[in-house]
Amino acid sequence: MTVWIIAWGLLTANPVTADTWPGFRGDGSAVTPAENLPVRWTPEDGVAWRVAVSGYGQSAPVVWKDRVFVTSVDGPEQERGLVHAYHLADGQRLWTRELTATQTLENMFRNSRAASTPVVDADGVYVLFAGGQLAGLTHDGEIRWQRCLVEQYGEFQNGRGLSSSLAQTGSAVIALVDHEGPSYALAVSKQTGENRWQTDRGTRSSSWSSPLVTPGFGRPLVILSSSGTIEALDGETGRGLWGLRGLVGNHIPSPGFSGNRIFVGACEAEHIPMNPRDISRSNCCLSLTQSEGQAGVEVVWTARRAVSYYSTPLAYRGGVYYVNKVGVLYCLDEQTGEEHYVERIGGPCWASAIGAGQYVYLFLKKGKVAVIRAGPEFELVALNRVWSEDEDPPEYQPLPIPAGFRLPKNLPLDLDAMDEGLLRRIFAYGDPILYGAAAVEGHLLLRTGEALICVRNE
Repeated sequence: MTVWIIAWGLLTANPVTADTWPGFRGDGSAVTPAENLPVRWTPEDGVAWRVAVSGYGQSAPVVWKDRVFVTSVDGPEQERGLVHAYHLADGQRLWTRELTATQTLENMFRNSRAASTPVVDADGVYVLFAGGQLAGLTHDGEIRWQRCLVEQYGEFQNGRGLSSSLAQTGSAVIALVDHEGPSYALAVSKQTGENRWQTDRGTRSSSWSSPLVTPGFGRPLVILSSSGTIEALDGETGRGLWGLRGLVGNHIPSPGFSGNRIFVGACEAEHIPMNPRDISRSNCCLSLTQSEGQAGVEVVWTARRAVSYYSTPLAYRGGVYYVNKVGVLYCLDEQTGEEHYVERIGGPCWASAIGAGQYVYLFLKKGKVAVIRAGPEFELVALNRVWSEDEDPPEYQPLPIPAGFRLPKNLPLDLDAMDEGLLRRIFAYGDPILYGAAAVEGHLLLRTGEALICVRNE
C-alpha cells in the first residue's frame, strides 16, 4: 500500500444524540447514546407501527426529534424521486414531496432505487437521487433549493445507478460520485445549495460506497474509500490531505470510524476475479495522525480472514464486526485486529450494524435482527423477526446443471440479456428485504423497499 500526505488543520465533530439519527449510520460511526432500545420482540408484540411507503426505496431512515424521513422512487424508469416524513410516535405520514428525475433508470430489482440515504439537521433534510436530483427541504417539506448534478456534471455511468449516501458537516452536504465517467466529490451549502467546493477525481471504476465525515480535532475531514483507494479531503476546502492506494474490493462497503481510527470495508466483486487475501487485507484499520501541522495516516492492522459485504464494519466497545455475503460474522480486536470469534448468524446483512448500550444489532437481509452482547465472546441475546413467516420471499431453488457441463472460457456474462427469472435465482433477490435501520431512544426504525417499521421498547 502506498500513502501520500500533506499539511492539515484540525477536525470538528457532528455527534449523534439520543433523539437524532442524522444520516447513513447516524454520524458515520453507527453508534448511538440511546440506552433504552428494544431487545426482544415479535411481529405481533413490540412492533409499534408499520406504514406503507409509496414507491420503492433502499435508503435508511433518518430521524430528527419527533420526525422520521425516508426516500423512494416511483415510475417504470424511476421518473419520480419521493421524500416522505412520518411522525415517530404513531407513523402518521406528515407529507410527501416529489422531485423529477433528469436521468432515468429502469425500476427493477438489480438497479439502485432510492439507495442514497439522506442527511438531516436542525434546519432541514437533504436528499440525493440517482436521477440526479439534489435538494434541501425544511422539516415541513418546503423545497428550499434543488439542483441537478446530471445536468451540471454529466450522467452517472455505473450501470446500476447511484447508491452513495450523503454525508454532512455543520454547514455543507457532501456527495461522492465515483463512476466510469468524470468522477468528483462535492460539498454543497445547506443554506443555498451552491457549491462550497468540488474536487475532480478523474475516471474511476464504478463504486457505490458513501463518504464519511470524521470528528476529532476541530475541523471536518472527509474520508472517501472507493475504487481501490482511501483518501482524506479537507472538509472546508476539498483539498486532498492524504491517500492510500492498493486496496481491493472497497467499492460497496463504506468506511466507519471510532475515535481517531478509520475502519475500511471491502468485499468480493460479483463476476470479477479477486485474490481472497487481497480482499481480507483491504478490510483494515487506519489511525489518523498529525505532527507539526501535517496530517497523515498509519495502517494499524489488516484482517487475516474477515471480509465485508454490503454492510459497513462496526467498531464498538473494543471489537470490530464484519459480516460477509453468506452471513458469517467476524469479531476482531479493535486494537490488534486479532480474531475474537467467527460465527454464522443465519444470513447476510444489507443494512449496517448498530452499537447501542451493551449490544450490537445485526440486521439480516431476510427480516431478522440478531442482538448480540458486545464483547470478545459471542453471545446471542435475541433473534427477532421483523415480519411474519408468511411474508417471507420465496426460496429460489438452484437450477439443475447437467453432469460435465462447463462454460466456455472467457465467455462474457451479459446480465442485461438474461431472463429476469434466471437473474432472480442467481442473485436470490426477493421482497421484502431489510435495507436500512436507525436508532433513537426507545425506538428502532427499520426499512424495507415498501414499508417503514417502528419497533418500540414499551
